[in-house]
Amino acid sequence: MKKQYEDFTGALFTEETEPVAAEKAYTAEYIQKAIGFNPEHVKITSHAWTNYDGTKSTVFRAAFVPGTSYRIPANCLKSAAADVVFTVLSNNGKTVKIDSFEKYNGEIKTETGKRKPVCSGSHGIWCSYDPETNKFSGSQSKYPVEFIQIDTIDLAKVSRWTSGRVSCVECVPMAPAELEEWKQNTGTATTSPAQPERKEVAELDFTPVFYPVSEELARQHKHMISWDEYKTGKVTAEYQESVKAAYELARVSSDPEKSLYLANCYSKRLARWYDDYNRNGAACPSIMIAGPANFPVRKKEKQNARFDTLMKQYDKINHLLEKIRKPHGYDTEIRRDTITAEEFENILYFETVINEEENRLQLVFDGKPEEAERNILKKHGFRWSPRYKIFALLPRLCR
Repeated sequence: MKKQYEDFTGALFTEETEPVAAEKAYTAEYIQKAIGFNPEHVKITSHAWTNYDGTKSTVFRAAFVPGTSYRIPANCLKSAAADVVFTVLSNNGKTVKIDSFEKYNGEIKTETGKRKPVCSGSHGIWCSYDPETNKFSGSQSKYPVEFIQIDTIDLAKVSRWTSGRVSCVECVPMAPAELEEWKQNTGTATTSPAQPERKEVAELDFTPVFYPVSEELARQHKHMISWDEYKTGKVTAEYQESVKAAYELARVSSDPEKSLYLANCYSKRLARWYDDYNRNGAACPSIMIAGPANFPVRKKEKQNARFDTLMKQYDKINHLLEKIRKPHGYDTEIRRDTITAEEFENILYFETVINEEENRLQLVFDGKPEEAERNILKKHGFRWSPRYKIFALLPRLCR
């Protein structure tokens, strides 16, 4: 390409320049083919989006298609003997209505009309996609194509054999004929379904899986409580150190495969907690920063209450580390009186727990106590706690 211009004397010069490559414009049809899914199974749609700076761009969404059946991947099933399929009846962008089919031990259990909320997906509210390599990223700007949403449903209540989340691009679509054949082929009932072989430590990949943590929220939180500058990367480094320690615990645990799954859950929940904590911290400044004049007292009280809730969530997340250390249960020391060998075989043992936070004395049984034992407990002031699934002694009021 030739470009002509004049210098300060008025002389005309000609310069050879390289042509500027135009930015490639991706369409929904192009991405649909790149992902490799039939539009009848996963529908890719494009939407006009106005950015904060006023510029316009095109974002995409991947959605479940009503009338299509999807088979849940094996990594989302709790048992190798189970098989679960669901059919999408309707999808309004916020919820999906499904029929679920659960196959286990030679029998099929059907539940119809379940309504499940559609969440943003494992890649976050915003994610990017590379059509050339067919890869997704949680980063908004890593790849050229931006997704505003990938339809994802929580599998916790779809079936007793499912857990975690699954997106429309991860499910295995099934044609109507395949679904009918799947229903007819129930297999042979077995009293002891086959379980997958436990993998050896050498076969497992203990490389820590990190999820994105917002540095911007951490910076805003810092500015709300201190005049000092926030050190970029501090919250990410703190989060990654905790995750590395969790994966190291999983590597040396008695059940590495299960502990590895728990370590990944810990990493995902901890990243989400950091963002929630910093988002709450950025909602209201400290009185030392804002000053006492017209200070939003009520807003600060709500923020502190939210902090209390977040710290309880943090304790629950750290409780996963105990499960990683002892994936088969907890080694608890139970006090027992001196009894005979026959009584030892018949007695139902329990663990005594002093819950200082709830001001309760709690009894944790190995199983369900007999009616006579329950009557004795009730006689002495113990009541069943539906929240903790244990018997708790209610405190007496001081007179």
